[in-house]
This record gives sequence, structure tokens and C-alpha cells, in this order.
Amino acid sequence: MQTKRRLMALVWLLFLAAMPALAQEEEDPSQQGRFQWGAIRFTPGIAVTDIGFDSNIFNNGEGLGDTTAGIGPAVNLWTNLGPVRISEKSSGQYLYFREYENQRSWNTSNEARIEWPMTRLKPFAVVGYANTKQRPSFDIDTRVRAVTDLATLGTYVVLSGRTTLVLSGTRTTTAFGENETFLGSDLAAALNRYSDTEQLELRYRLTPLTTLVVASDAVQDRFATDRLRNTDSIAVRPGFEFKPFALISGKVSVGFRHFNVLNDRVQDYQGPVANVDASYTLTTSTQIHGTMTRDVAFSYDENFPYYALTNAGVTITQRIASAWDVVARGGWQTVGYRTLTTGVDGVPLDERGKMYGLGVGYRLGESFRIGFDANYYRRRSQTSTRNYDGLRAGMSLTYGISQ
Repeated sequence: MQTKRRLMALVWLLFLAAMPALAQEEEDPSQQGRFQWGAIRFTPGIAVTDIGFDSNIFNNGEGLGDTTAGIGPAVNLWTNLGPVRISEKSSGQYLYFREYENQRSWNTSNEARIEWPMTRLKPFAVVGYANTKQRPSFDIDTRVRAVTDLATLGTYVVLSGRTTLVLSGTRTTTAFGENETFLGSDLAAALNRYSDTEQLELRYRLTPLTTLVVASDAVQDRFATDRLRNTDSIAVRPGFEFKPFALISGKVSVGFRHFNVLNDRVQDYQGPVANVDASYTLTTSTQIHGTMTRDVAFSYDENFPYYALTNAGVTITQRIASAWDVVARGGWQTVGYRTLTTGVDGVPLDERGKMYGLGVGYRLGESFRIGFDANYYRRRSQTSTRNYDGLRAGMSLTYGISQ
């Protein structure tokens, strides 16, 4: 409660300080739309992915394979109602398995955003909904049905021509389907929860292509059944954002999180967090894309309520002539489980994952690509029943927006 009061006091102080700020002009995002229909601009897309074979569809030691495919549409749209800007993203995907019909599913994701740019402020609201049957996290290898709802209220505050403050509050609700289990754990009982996040972000434009971003957030996780997992956490993550035309493009942030579990039976976490999603243009035909996340996540196992996950990956894309490209990729994951203070035997404390892959693609223009990819993946755990290897190989066809 004391943390919330301090955060609100800081928010109001910065808000009052922003009142004499000067406005800055910004581009209308609706101009991103590829097509126009009346007052609506939109960009459609469709993807047919993984038309091929997966040698281990259950990610376990049995190694049961099947023929797979995924297909789904997507659309981004924008419209303006007077000064109010409205944008919306929707996508769907049907996953097909020839032999194992119980793995087939329809997945959908939707997000709508409303903004009202004013002289000094730009209030915004975001609502999101996702209904999927996928692997929800690194430590759960079963495809399970889960519904996620999101609602955000916030505002941009223009402090100067270079400096902007972003204030927001978000509630996220996660609900697993009834009878969804993994290794004997009832996922709804273990992981159904809501999370409240208050975020404060300071943005300073260093150059037209580079912005310094210092973000901080306070998160309260409250579980419907397993209240042993209830937590309060605070994180500070300074970093940079680079626009697409820069030599380096994307986002990079590294910081620190204090993760306080409200029950003394569970260990707290204090340590580094990171979020990297950036590309480096080596030459006009060679691009290196790197990702890395480091943060805490909740586990399915009641004896190990949460874990620290590091997930890193590198993709190298080499354009050949103007239409062909060759892709090489690799990924690494490490998981460190946090135990009850009483100690538990027989459950993995650490796990490792790896992925290597190659691909080749042919582009027709900038929006249509045909590709073939093969990826080898593996997990190694202190418990042998969690070890597995697999190979996924198949074709993909994509048009329009990324999905």
C-alpha cells in the first residue's frame, strides 16, 4: 500500500510539472494502412505456416510425430473520429494435426486502442483479448486452452520537444480452461490470476532515430486459488529505442527487479531483467537480429512457484540477389526454479533448452514470401522424464503483416 501511495504521488507531481510543456507534432499512424475504404485504412495479412512434419509434437521422451499445418488471417486497421484515433489488430490461426485430432485448435488474438491527442496530453485506452490452445510458457510442454484479457488506461505527457512521460495502469486476467492439466497439476487451480501493473516511462529523444527510455513498473499478482504465489514486484529498466532506418533498429533495455513473494514459505527474487529485440544491418544484404529476455515467470508446480527464465536467440538473414534469402538461427533457454524454503526433492531445479535452424525463402515484392525451414530443438533437465529432442521441418507462405 505504501508503494502505491508513493507511486501515485510521483505521478501527480510529474503531471503538474508537465502543464507548462510545449506540444510536439507527430505522425498520424493511420497513414500506415496499405488500403483505404472510406474513413478506414487497413493492412490485411495471411499466413500458412509449418506445412510439414514435427517429430515430437508433445515435447516428451516418447517422440511421437505428426504432419502439421497452420493457417490464419490477420488485419490491422486505423480510423479517425474527429481528433480521436482508433486502431485495431486481429489475427486468427487454425492448427492442424493429421493423426492427433485432440491437438487441433483455433486461436485468436484481438487488441483495440483509442488515443485522443491534445496540446500537452494524449490519453489512451487499450483492451485486448486472446483465446488460444498453445504452450503457454517454457516449462509447460502441453498445448492447453487459456484466455487472457487486458485493459489499460494511460496518457502521454509532453514535457518538452524532446521529452515525454508515459503513465499507465493495466489489469491482465489469465484463466486456464477446466480440466487442463500438466504432469498432474491442475493449471486453473495453480495459475488462474489477475495482475495489476502501474508503469512510469520517461522518454528522451537523443536523435531523430534514437530515444532514451527509462521505464519502471510496480506489479501485483493475485491468484484465485493458490494464494501462496501472491507477489508484489518493482522493476526499473533503462534502455534505448532505435527507429527502423537506423543502423541498429529495435529496443534494448536492461534493469533490475525486486520480486517479493507475500508468503514467507517462498523465496524472493532480486536480480537482473532484460528485454532485447534489435536488428543490426551489417551490409545492405546481411542483417543480424537478436532477442533476449530475462525475467521471472510462474511455474505449474506447487513446490516451485516460480522460476527465472533467460531466453536468447540470434537470426542471421542473408539476401541473395533481390528475391532469395537464406536464414540461420539459434536459441538458448535457461530456467532456474525457486523452491519453498522448506526444500523439496525430486523436482528439477534447473533446465536448459536449445534450438538450431536453417531456412531459405523467396520473396515476391515486399509483402509476399515463400519459405522452407528446418529447426532442431532439445531440452535437458535434472529429471530425465523432462528430456526430449525433436525436429520440425516445413514450408510457409506469408502475405502482408507479420503474425
